[in-house]
Amino acid sequence: MPEKSHDYYVPRHEWEKCNGEIKELINTVDNRHFGLHSDLKILVTTLTGTTSQLLENQKETNGHLAKLNTNMQGFNDRLINNERDVKETKEDLEEVKNSVTEKQKGNATIITSIIGGVVSIIVAAFGFAQIFF
Repeated sequence: MPEKSHDYYVPRHEWEKCNGEIKELINTVDNRHFGLHSDLKILVTTLTGTTSQLLENQKETNGHLAKLNTNMQGFNDRLINNERDVKETKEDLEEVKNSVTEKQKGNATIITSIIGGVVSIIVAAFGFAQIFF
């Protein structure tokens, strides 16, 4: 192609051909951008709907967690009361055990005293019997 000087005029058919190619490229880019914009709009709409559903589910979950917290607090109070009752029952049983042990010791002392007294009476009876016989 010969070198064109500044005073060269573009024939109309070349100008229309180049202008048509530029418009084709612009239309191609515009169509691609329009398609991408449409896809992005669909994604944003879907994401917005999903986010609102997630927010509603989160609120419902928070309500359930609050109920669970209240119920578990009640169970915690009951557990603490049961632990206190078990501790008091253990203390009571220990007192009863100590009392029974002391009574057993006292009973052993009483039985020993009774046996000693009976033996003393028998010995005295034999000694007294010798006086009569």
